[in-house]
Amino acid sequence: ARYIGVEELKPGMRGYGLTVFSGTEPDRFEVEVVSILRNHEPGVDAILIRCHDPRFDIARGVQGVSGSPVFFEGRLAGAMAFGWPYGVEPLYGVTPIHEMLKIQSALPDRHSAGNAGSGMFSAIDRTVYRNLMADELFRPEMLRRLARPAGRGDLLSDGSPAEAAALAALPMPVILGGFSSRALQVVQERNPGLHFQLGLQSSGSGGSQDLRVSLQPGSSVTIPLITGDMSAAVLGTVTEVAGDKVYGFGHAWNGIGASQWPMASGYIHTFISRSNMSFKLGDPTEIIGAIQADEATGIFGRIGAEAVMVPVQVTVHWAMTGQQEPFSMRIAQDSRIDARLAAMAVINAVLQKGDLPIDHTLSYKVKMEFDQTDPFVFENISSDNYVYDLEGDLSGPMDLLLNNPWKEVKLTSLEVQATIYDTNTAAAIRSVRIPQTVYQPGQAVPARVVIEPVRQDLREYELLLQLPDDLPEGNYQINIGSQQAYQQQMQAAQPQRFSAFTPKDVQQILQERLSIRRDKLYISIIMPDSGIAIEETSLPSLPGSKAMLLTDKSRLALMRRFQAFASNSMNTDYIINGNANLPIEVRKK
Repeated sequence: ARYIGVEELKPGMRGYGLTVFSGTEPDRFEVEVVSILRNHEPGVDAILIRCHDPRFDIARGVQGVSGSPVFFEGRLAGAMAFGWPYGVEPLYGVTPIHEMLKIQSALPDRHSAGNAGSGMFSAIDRTVYRNLMADELFRPEMLRRLARPAGRGDLLSDGSPAEAAALAALPMPVILGGFSSRALQVVQERNPGLHFQLGLQSSGSGGSQDLRVSLQPGSSVTIPLITGDMSAAVLGTVTEVAGDKVYGFGHAWNGIGASQWPMASGYIHTFISRSNMSFKLGDPTEIIGAIQADEATGIFGRIGAEAVMVPVQVTVHWAMTGQQEPFSMRIAQDSRIDARLAAMAVINAVLQKGDLPIDHTLSYKVKMEFDQTDPFVFENISSDNYVYDLEGDLSGPMDLLLNNPWKEVKLTSLEVQATIYDTNTAAAIRSVRIPQTVYQPGQAVPARVVIEPVRQDLREYELLLQLPDDLPEGNYQINIGSQQAYQQQMQAAQPQRFSAFTPKDVQQILQERLSIRRDKLYISIIMPDSGIAIEETSLPSLPGSKAMLLTDKSRLALMRRFQAFASNSMNTDYIINGNANLPIEVRKK
């Protein structure tokens, strides 16, 4: 008797809906059945309604009303969930309540609380882990491209349909607080497909988090993604509350099935009317439970359930003024989005006082902790590359570890200390020379390197490379250059060292990579073939015939030759760019 089925509805029937127009209490508005859309989704019908309310005449389609319940004959029919961008009248598609109730009934059979969360995905393909020194793996846009074949979509999206004429799920507004427009622009530039509508800037918590709101049909419900000194939350509406069970949205947020996100009530400031699609401007309030399922017909949560949130601490020091400011946040624990949320929080903290100086240097220390592996602890420096080096060093390793295909790993904490200087410390290699071209095994090769800093005098450094005592006679190349050139030399000589087969391998390899600083000069030499690597096992000093047999292309296992590698480095006060290769000959006499 509480619910009314689609088969009982007829065009012209009048009823009412509930949603929050401002504050926390749902308001009533009149609706009318226009028609029934059969098989709108596979096996699922939808109810087409028209809203009769002056507020909807102005706002028409509204992001944030997703889940608003509609009633006919005093019984709940379903949730407002679909609309048309640029529509000139307030028409909505309604997901039947009987379809939404199936979310909860399927939940226990499909995933227990212990398995809920992001463990049901392995987003990044194994082949990506065969070369963890590849430069592109620290670029978020490349990682997202590599992840897509494994089924990963854009988790934070405005959901705008490609065709304005298409009936589509109402986009879910991600309400932001405490973020600068410039920081969000940088995040979006680096993450194609990651959409935040900058008009959806709220006042942050605005004191709303202190409100205690009891959820009821028509109440605002939010998924807080970031809380604290910055905030980000998905905003929708509650359709039904049955005891501690909450149903909402009427369509998927992302349709990932099992989930474990925090669930909070919401406070609505107002409707913002726009020509394409209006939206509710609001804030999350008190966290009261957890969203446990996200499926095609809506979301399901439980009041009182807990979802883990990860503490994030960012301290920014502006060396030019001596100012220092700490930022304290918590982010939702989810492998698909933690790297994005962490990057958003850190970039926003660094850019909180505006753009970096035109001439700048950014120094940073990072500690990321996880539940299944050792932490990443590293420090580095960049100049003349805005915040992109920091963002890549932060989000690349996090994405690769959290989305590995072997074992579920969760982020448990993040600490970042960043210092901003108003000087440009980038420098290009101007010239390199060595005193001779013929050396004996065991000798040291001295290299004099002249660098050209930005708007400064030339600087000269001398590096020494010790040749091994048993180095065979022959012709070799000495490489002198930047961090990037050194990484390429290491990868070319010993590719097996940078192939991962377990999460522990990922952590160890990336920790080594992150420890290579940009303000060092590197000198290295690649020596003759010295072995074969079979998967993660190295077999050095193999005879040529055996090496040829093992590297037969008919074998399935990953097998690669590797070479001996010697190197040295020295600290400088500059971020080095460029490299040079100098030929030498090694003779015993």
